[in-house]
Amino acid sequence: MKTNYLIGVLVATNVVAVGVIVIFLANRETSPPPLPEPSAVKEVVAHPESPLPSPTQDEPEAPSPKTLQILQNINPLYERILVHYQTQVRQKPPYWGDLLMGYIYARDGRYEDGITVCQKALQYKPDDVANLYVLAWIYTVTERYEEAELACNQCLAIDPQFSRAAALKSWIYFRQGQMEKAFEVCQKASQDNPRAPGPLYGMGRLYALKGDYPKAIGVYEEAIRLKSDVAEIYLYLGLAYEQTGQGLKAREAFRKAIDTDKQYADAYLMMGVSLDKAGLHAEAENEYQNAVIYQVVFPEARLFSGIYALRTGSYEAASRCFLQAKAMKPDYPEAYVGLGLAYLLMGQVEESRLQQKKLAEMNPEMAEGLGQIIQKAFQ
Repeated sequence: MKTNYLIGVLVATNVVAVGVIVIFLANRETSPPPLPEPSAVKEVVAHPESPLPSPTQDEPEAPSPKTLQILQNINPLYERILVHYQTQVRQKPPYWGDLLMGYIYARDGRYEDGITVCQKALQYKPDDVANLYVLAWIYTVTERYEEAELACNQCLAIDPQFSRAAALKSWIYFRQGQMEKAFEVCQKASQDNPRAPGPLYGMGRLYALKGDYPKAIGVYEEAIRLKSDVAEIYLYLGLAYEQTGQGLKAREAFRKAIDTDKQYADAYLMMGVSLDKAGLHAEAENEYQNAVIYQVVFPEARLFSGIYALRTGSYEAASRCFLQAKAMKPDYPEAYVGLGLAYLLMGQVEESRLQQKKLAEMNPEMAEGLGQIIQKAFQ
């Protein structure tokens, strides 16, 4: 299948491409043997007399041309999912602090439940800046910007040193297309309170969105110098390192984010992506699984696990991952594409066509691409 065809089918997207991960396909249909541990490598070298496999032993069947043709679509699917996820995570309003119940609900998409919890807490303690901040964050995520700005102003009126409220307030302006005003808020807050990490973190996010990653890295590092126990800053520092091709530093930052917050699902997922980029696919899958443990409703993690299962020939496991992603986010077109590929690899052509039909209702272009894959695989 020609490269231009593949790219045209699965990579075309309306989001801004923020990075492309190139993952080499597995060269056979069955699961590859795990890499030996360092001790095992030494053992093999120390015993060169170990017998070679008998020529009469059964060897794994080579993948058929049709299977290889279908598998060629995995990388573009991976890249599309990654672009979608990275765009989403970069657009997410800044948050750090305690995992309050309101935030936990909102993080899983239960925004109204989160608002209710915060409002009830504020009835008993109106000056609770932590719950006010969570409320402002939920309002920002749900584009209720006037209410979000009011809640941020309340935080700052109660505690002018509550710097993350200033960072969030700048984000409210950014979300409304007012980038200059967003920078002004962070810069003024930083001047008024030079020891506050929040405005620096906010500026780092804004620099990254402008594509000025070296400046973003410098600002993040200064924020960490002022406050070294904020997992979210390490996550975005890692993202900036990834964008500048510094994979090792990125993984160090993601690991620091995880060490700071053991439940930080986004950090596990980004660690998995970075490991995938380095060719460490099995290790990446472990991190994807960790992401699911700490954030049950996490369709991207399920999708990446499904891709890993496709690579290793575990097509039924892949189909389960894609079904779970669909259940979590019914309008996620990439989940339908992945499920269509899994069914196709299992020889369930009609099930694959059913996914194409459902996909056509939400993304006709991707549905047409999946249809072409099905047609070409069985010409």
